[in-house]
Amino acid sequence: MFVRVTRPNDPAEDWWPSDPAEFSHDGKFFMAFFGSMMALMLIGFMFAPLRVEVQCVVALVILAVGLVLSTMRRREVGWRWRGAERKHVFKALLYLVLIAVFAGLVMLLAPLSDPITLPWYLGLFGIGLFTVLQQLRIVRFAEAAFLSESDPHWRYTLNPPRDDAP
Repeated sequence: MFVRVTRPNDPAEDWWPSDPAEFSHDGKFFMAFFGSMMALMLIGFMFAPLRVEVQCVVALVILAVGLVLSTMRRREVGWRWRGAERKHVFKALLYLVLIAVFAGLVMLLAPLSDPITLPWYLGLFGIGLFTVLQQLRIVRFAEAAFLSESDPHWRYTLNPPRDDAP
């Protein structure tokens, strides 16, 4: 079951998953990325923090795997970006500025080079990246919204049905 958010102009923005099973692959990846960054932070608190270089490599590997899986999924269902309107670009820039200001203010208390707080910054980067991509209508939280932007006949063009298939 989806929670319906009333926005008359863009039907793909109307979907918000109410159950974790209804999250899109991108939404699940975002949750996994953020959770892994918080796990890195907990490891740093409970045990010895990992070196900054190691934490950055872990984050980059997770992002690279997510990018590859997302690209494969988009090709599988024939997803096409429908573009972003001015209001979407404006919102994306606004969120980018707000997150940058927030991170800059926090840097006064916890430096970016501190291996204990670096995963927090990486998690904030993930939130900012996903928010900007969502505002630009590149990623969606709900699978139904993602599939609404896909070509329903795409699979048949890649693997045409055979006449003897039931």
